[in-house]
Formats: sequence, C-alpha cells, structure tokens
Amino acid sequence: MGRVNVLDISVANKIAAGEVVERPAAIVKELVENSIDAGAKNIIIQISGGGKESIKISDDGEGIHHEDIEKVFLPHATSKIKNEEDLFNIISLGFRGEALPSIAAVSKVFLKSRSKEFDYGMSIKIEGGEILYKKECASNIGTEIEVCDLFYNTPARFKFLKSESRETAIIREVVTKLAISNYEVSFEYIVNDKPVFKTNGRGLRDAIINIFGASTLENLVFVENDCEKMNIFGYIGDINFCKSSRKNQYFFVNNRIVGNRNLILSIENAYKSYMTVNKFPFFILFLNINSKEIDVNVHPTKSEIKFEDERSVYGFLYKTCINELNDYLSNSTLVKKNHLSEISSRSGSNTSMLIESIQSQIETSPFTKEDIQAFIQKRNDNFNSQAIEETIPYNIVGKEEFDKDHVEEFEENFKFEVLNNEKDISDFKIIGQYDNTYIIGEWYRSFYIIDQHVAHEKILFEEFINKIKTQNIIRQLIIPIVINLEQLEYATYSSNRECFDKYGFSIEDFGENSIVIREVPFEFKDCDAKSLILDIIQNIENFGSGTLDEVKYDLIATKACKSAVKANCQLNDKEMKILVSKLMKLENPFTCPHGRPIIIKFSLSEIEKMFRRI
Repeated sequence: MGRVNVLDISVANKIAAGEVVERPAAIVKELVENSIDAGAKNIIIQISGGGKESIKISDDGEGIHHEDIEKVFLPHATSKIKNEEDLFNIISLGFRGEALPSIAAVSKVFLKSRSKEFDYGMSIKIEGGEILYKKECASNIGTEIEVCDLFYNTPARFKFLKSESRETAIIREVVTKLAISNYEVSFEYIVNDKPVFKTNGRGLRDAIINIFGASTLENLVFVENDCEKMNIFGYIGDINFCKSSRKNQYFFVNNRIVGNRNLILSIENAYKSYMTVNKFPFFILFLNINSKEIDVNVHPTKSEIKFEDERSVYGFLYKTCINELNDYLSNSTLVKKNHLSEISSRSGSNTSMLIESIQSQIETSPFTKEDIQAFIQKRNDNFNSQAIEETIPYNIVGKEEFDKDHVEEFEENFKFEVLNNEKDISDFKIIGQYDNTYIIGEWYRSFYIIDQHVAHEKILFEEFINKIKTQNIIRQLIIPIVINLEQLEYATYSSNRECFDKYGFSIEDFGENSIVIREVPFEFKDCDAKSLILDIIQNIENFGSGTLDEVKYDLIATKACKSAVKANCQLNDKEMKILVSKLMKLENPFTCPHGRPIIIKFSLSEIEKMFRRI
C-alpha cells in the first residue's frame, strides 16, 4: 500500500462536485433551494445552452452579509445548522454547505448579493475554485448568481452530458417540481431568452394552472387527510387522466423533492383496480411529517429520505388515495350507496329529519333539493316497509367454464330485495340488453350502460376477496415441498407466521432457514407453491400486507374474468336484475379488476344537450 496523502482543497472540491454537481439540473436545484431558504418570494431562472453555457438565478431573499461573501464558497460553510442536534431537526432544504464550493470548483461563478443591513452589495468572481476578485457593487436586496462554462476544467465530465435539448428538458422537470413544491413563491423560467412559464405565487391551484394549464386542473381531485403524526394534501388525477409514464408524479415530503419508490407504489396501488396496464396516475401530493420522524441526511443530493416508520406512511398514503377515489367515483358515476339504504330504513320517520340527514350530500348529489323532497314525500306515501326477499335461479354462467359447486354456491347466495312498489324511484329500471353485451337502465333520471361481462367479473372477484378476508378458505393437501430461504427471507416469514396460517397455508420449520409446505389454499392448488410463498415474503418486505388478494391480484382477476358471463350472451330480465343488484352492493362497482370501466352514465342534461334541447 502506498503512502497516505491529504488531498489539496481544489481536488477535494472536484471530487465532491462529482456527487453534488451531476449535471446542470443539479446546479439549478441547489441554487434555487438556497434562494427558498433565504426567504425569497420571487425567483427568476435563466438558462442557455442546456445549462452548459450559463445558469443564472436571481431572487429577492435576505441576501448574504458582506463578511460572508467568501465564506459561502468554503466547504461545509452553512447558515442552516450550528451543532449536531440541528441534524435531527432539519427544516431547511439545504444544510451541508457543499453545493457552492463544489459548483465553483468546476465552473466560472459570478455572485452579487445585498442584505438589508447595507445600502450597497458585494460581488465576487471565482473560476475553478480560485477567487479572481471581490468588490462592492450596486445591488437590490437579494442574491444573483451566474454559473458559466460548466465542467470547463474537467472535460472528462463534460463529455458525459447529454444534448442541449435533453439537458434543457431535465432542467424543466426540476424547475417544475420546485415551482409546485413552493407554490407560494413566484417562479419565472426563461430558456435562451424565451419565457417558458411564470407562476404567481398565489397557491397550489394557480401554480398548476400556470404550469400545466386549466384543462389539467379540471381532471384533478383535491385530497386532504390527517392522522396523529402526519397529514397529506394535494391533487390526484381521475381514473381517465392517466399517463403512459411516471413523468407526471410529484411527491413532496415537508415541501422537499424526494424519491421513494415504496411510497410512490402505495399511491399507484390505490389506482390498481381503476387503470389498465402500462398506465400511471397523475398526482401532486404533499406529505407533512415531524422532521424528527425522518432523516434527510442519507443522500449527497438530498433526493432520498428515510422514515422512522415507513410502513405506517405507506398505509396512510394508500388509504387516503383509495378512499378519495371511491368517493369521487361515487359522486360522478352513481349515487352514494348509503343514500338508498338510509332512505329505506327511515322511510317512516319525519320528512324534515330525513332531509336534514342528507343535507350535507346535496351539493355532490345529482338531485336538487326539490327532487329529494318530492322523492321522500312519495316514499312516505307509498312505501310498504316490509320488503320481501326472493331467491332467483342463477343460470347465466357457462357450465363448461365454471365449477358446478361454484354455481350452486352462487345460486344459494345470490339474492336481492324486490320492493312491493315496483314503480319506486329507488329501483334500477332495466330497459333492456343491447347487442347481448350491454345492460341498459335508468336510475334517478340518469341513463346507464353496464358491461355485463366486466360487471360479473367484478362480482366474482369481490366474492373471492371477501372469502380470503373472512378466512373462509378451504385447504388443499399437497406433496410436501421444502424451501430453503435466505436469512432475511426466513426472518420475514418467522415474524409473520400468522399471515400464512390465516390465509390457508400449513407450514412447518424444516431445519435452519428452511420450511416445508404441507397445505395451500384450494383456489391456488395449481400454483407453484414455492413461488407463491416467496412472493408473499417479498410483498411483506416491500410494506405490503402479505394477503393473497394483494400478492396474487392478477391471478384472481384472471380467474374471475374467465368465469364471468361473456359478451354476446343473452340474459333475461331476472338475470340482468340480479347482476345489477349485486353490482350495486359492491364497495367499488365502477371498474373491473383490470381497470376497465363497468358503468357509463349519462345525465338527462347531457342527453338533452346532445339533442340540442338546452
């Protein structure tokens, strides 16, 4: 081994630049974050040549004290933290003091700044880490910094940069994230002397309009939720506003741009049953959490953070998004499910009390207040509270594609209520069947088209999911299979034994880090048991629940699809009535497990517009 050398400060800064200054976009991010930490309310970003020729950032923040104008270019010189305790309560975007010396080591930098204590500013020029001059200058309060000729003294780094258009696109993406995450700051972004966008700093809604346009905002749904340790707010796209890539996914923690694959997946999983394959949701979400619950000092560019309890954050995000999607679809496609049940169960009560109980839903309901009053009055006059239950044979499934036992089970359990008053507005009125594929109906003065195949597919899917959740699972004895697990896999299995037993597996230890499988759930008897166990373990390690419906979602969905009634299959009125009634009782009757829509709704006003009546 050779002798140990203490590197020159210029060499050390160039090494640090390799971590911090990956490309022009990284410089833009670091400098803009400095402006935000300085309390700027207006930030102007100008680039030319894809950021390789010039990057200029101007702000109206606090500015830099005259005596600190040189210090800011020293390694680990920062105004954000003072002692070790501050590392565990970081609220600023920057804190290390590495960015400016790293940038100055590989470029030509000009900086001028003025703080409110002085009537004039100070400027400094540095090339390759060497100070050329420092002098007084005229300046407004705030800071202006220009970085030119990036990597001029490290040509090996320069040749790995992308084309001008590609680097410009990457910078645009970074500036967009910064403008969204700091929506109360006005951003002006200029490329090659041409304005690209400008935000007004008046809130998240305006920032979305300024950057993406008003048409994008029309396809977004506002979400907000709180729990003991964290809260979330922002916008998620509706199920029809999906993209072919993850480019339009913006997730911020304490207004910090971060990348956390598991948390992004928690949001995507909430959309899983609403979107088709190879499509990704659009979302802009802000997670606020106590700074002591996270560690932002785990990555040179601060693009990754660690959570003290990442599993709880994952669950919080998932539940927030899926609940909001269900509520949104309930309002836009069907009346809320509780609406009918509440009216039916309280039909004999005082009309004014019933109106009051649903008053909060009037704004999102497809009915006017007068419609509700008339409906309740009719219900009170005509409704006989004793409903009868009628069992109707279930014969709409092809025998060759459905086990006989399964058919008998559905014939026994597939029941629906038939109200005495057949003309009651609460009933879904079956108009007929179109092309032996689509059920046409009328409900609450709206026109509905239901795809019978995907409707039945969703019913079968939910039936099996409910079986798993209620632990009503039949076990199938198999030839014992021995699996040799890695130490981490075995530790995950060992701490989650109850999950495997609960969902129909009979597993025993078989030596060190090995297990033997003796029984599996009946529905998965034809699956590779070893792969199934390993998939469940991996799911748990990735903050999943480890349940069969989550691990083998696609397999269950495929089985339901193959067993469901097909298109071009004629159904009689009773069979259509059964299908619709069962569908309406599902928690999510809007999309099939593969993300295809089940129901399409046309309101009376939409139809009248088509015929130019209004």
